Amino acid sequence: MTIQKGFRRVGLVTTIAFCGVLFTTFQAVKATGHPPVVNGWVQVSSAAQLEYIDQNQSLYLNDKIELMNSVNLTGYPWVPLGNSSAFQGTFNGQGHTVSGVSITDATDSMVGFFGWSDGTIENVGVQVAVSGNAVSPAWIGGLVGLLEGNITNSFATGTVTSAGASDNGGLVGGQTGGSITSSYAADTVSGGSDTGGLVGQEYGGSIIANSYATGTVTGGGSGNTGGLVGKQRATIATSYAIGTVTGGQYQGGLVGVQFSGTIQNSYFNTATTKQTQGVGSGSQAGATGETTALMQSASTYVNWDFTHTWVLSAGGGYPYLMWQYLVPDAAGWVQVSSAAQLEYIDQNQSLYLNDKIELMNS
Repeated sequence: MTIQKGFRRVGLVTTIAFCGVLFTTFQAVKATGHPPVVNGWVQVSSAAQLEYIDQNQSLYLNDKIELMNSVNLTGYPWVPLGNSSAFQGTFNGQGHTVSGVSITDATDSMVGFFGWSDGTIENVGVQVAVSGNAVSPAWIGGLVGLLEGNITNSFATGTVTSAGASDNGGLVGGQTGGSITSSYAADTVSGGSDTGGLVGQEYGGSIIANSYATGTVTGGGSGNTGGLVGKQRATIATSYAIGTVTGGQYQGGLVGVQFSGTIQNSYFNTATTKQTQGVGSGSQAGATGETTALMQSASTYVNWDFTHTWVLSAGGGYPYLMWQYLVPDAAGWVQVSSAAQLEYIDQNQSLYLNDKIELMNS
């Protein structure tokens, strides 16, 4: 007889017969728990909780999910969230990052941290190593494979690769609707038929604004390769690209091929992209190539908002987004030096309610 008191064991029980005597063995297994729901939000504080959501996707595809801290998924298998059905909820990273995401998927057509999203993704970063499939059509991205919803204040870093005829993008593989705003990608992107530093293919009805890409982009075969977007069919505004662009039939510092749509006040670095044209095939209107020095000068960027949206350091460098600037320093303090920065905090209160904030001047 076995008596247990005061604790619960979770595992596999095996009974073995040996010389007529029964022996019972216990093998422990990793236990995972439901992430708690507080005020209508599913709160994720650990890799195990995020893995639980991933393994029980049908329960969470329409929910509001928020990260309570950064999460490292190293060692955890990851199936793209929103695989056979789209994610239609809200995923708010609250300024946190999901790192250690490793995906090698040889069977699915929508591959990324999110496979297919028709919801809202905001305030989150992902560090990924994504390898897509060889089927066609396919959409391979660092944050989202196929996007029909909205992304804001988010980013992806790492690598995105594909051996097939796919739409490959550092942030999003294929954008079939919705918007990407105030976001960036710093991935190395390679392969595919339409390959872009931010988005592989931007379909009609989509918007990309106030966003940028910095990673190297290598197209495949007879495809279209752009520093920001591989193939464009919609709107690009106030965005830039600086990563090296090679491979494919059509290459552009900003866009590989423009089938339709418009480009407004957007820029690419002619030196670092190694491209003289902003658009490999299509209208060059709105896509301006500049030197490194001019790309690091605020006066270059026509009709860009350097008060509420963009920041350019007095010490040099490329423009970056206001939300990137207002993050805690090494001592944990968010430093505010202007009315615009304080206004930004006020308009994005959920990101700062638990932070230490200090005014650097009146």
